Amino acid sequence: DTATTEIYTPSLHDALPILQRTGFPTRDKGRDPYQAFETSWFIGAGHAIRREVYETVGLYGNFHPYGSEEFDLSLRILDAGYRIEYFPSVCVRHRPSPKGRVKDPTYLRALRLKHRVKAAVLNLPWLSVASFLFVRSALMLVESRGNPLAVLQAWFAIVRELPTWIGERNPIRRSTFRQLRKLHGPAYF
Repeated sequence: DTATTEIYTPSLHDALPILQRTGFPTRDKGRDPYQAFETSWFIGAGHAIRREVYETVGLYGNFHPYGSEEFDLSLRILDAGYRIEYFPSVCVRHRPSPKGRVKDPTYLRALRLKHRVKAAVLNLPWLSVASFLFVRSALMLVESRGNPLAVLQAWFAIVRELPTWIGERNPIRRSTFRQLRKLHGPAYF
């Protein structure tokens, strides 16, 4: 009952796939999605990571049941000196399972906000953490048409879990933060 992912390499005869913008790992909206480039994060539905990288930076963190584990791992990968590359020649057809996702939209929004802030707390400078909290909260309010329930749920969870996250905190180096900004990565929200 989980999502199925199918990876294929298109031939010259295949039509270019339609790219889902939420699956495009850059905030640079002018970037050509059909050209390879270095980026600061990857999309969980379609990626390959060398074993050596996992042995160096560790496995995915605990972001159960959903969201931001790729962002957390991406920051640790960059901080260890590795590069993250986007290759448009590898396409992923991701068919989400309706049984495999959180169904309550308010709870899902709260999870996304909480986990995004958690990844920031674990890896980013405190100024970025504050920015993530406030900008993402504002975006969540807009997304939910002014309904504050998801934001409040997330904030309560953040306050409750923040002492644990602070104990696990290992912020990236300044040079990695500069690289994150240069790559148009999510340095502030």
